[in-house]
Amino acid sequence: MNFSPDKRCVGNFASVSFMLASVSLISMFTAFCPLVLAEERPSDDSRVLVVFVFDKSCRISCDAVRPIFRQLKNEYGEKVKFVELDVSKDVIVESQKTAKALNVGRFLSDTEDWYPAVGVFTAGRKKVKEILGAKPRDQYVNAIEKALAVQEKGAVAAKRKAAAD
Repeated sequence: MNFSPDKRCVGNFASVSFMLASVSLISMFTAFCPLVLAEERPSDDSRVLVVFVFDKSCRISCDAVRPIFRQLKNEYGEKVKFVELDVSKDVIVESQKTAKALNVGRFLSDTEDWYPAVGVFTAGRKKVKEILGAKPRDQYVNAIEKALAVQEKGAVAAKRKAAAD
């Protein structure tokens, strides 16, 4: 699994460079900088995207969605990218940056006061379904399957066009 340092830490790294002689570069860097999983970094990902918007203070309905979300993440594996965005006041700025990088900033701004919310997007970030509140598992599955079908249809059309050219 690849890791990348949080950009805010570059200055901190420079200020502790005197410690390089006794501490390995990697261990020092990780001690002073939070890590971000590579999967959370923006990329030109071609997978369907499922975004779960929640707030730490949301107990009943968010806690009802969370296990479904994680179960679906395990079931779909690499076919679908799953991202959780916390809209709690202490981390909303980071979530906004992540949403912007994933090209779903508008979805986050539309739902940051209404949680839990789950958005299902094609690889091109066209919203297929927005699910507000806790719903039965099959609603999430149907939305993901629809997004995968839309994506597959687009891939087939692109192959036909390429073959025709």
